[in-house]
Amino acid sequence: MVALVGAGLRRKLRKRLGIERSQFIIFSPGLGEEQAAALSNMYELTFANRERLTAHLRSLL
Repeated sequence: MVALVGAGLRRKLRKRLGIERSQFIIFSPGLGEEQAAALSNMYELTFANRERLTAHLRSLL
């Protein structure tokens, strides 16, 4: 299950933590590949399941 928060709260949280969108990762091991990709596009955050997490972290390094 994924709990979504409003855009304003996401922006405030990212700003308060001082992190970029690419570094704001929501890990949910139960998400399917298509669902993770769709949520990432829809909310401008990175939703990662087990398969996507490693690849995304490597792209940040």
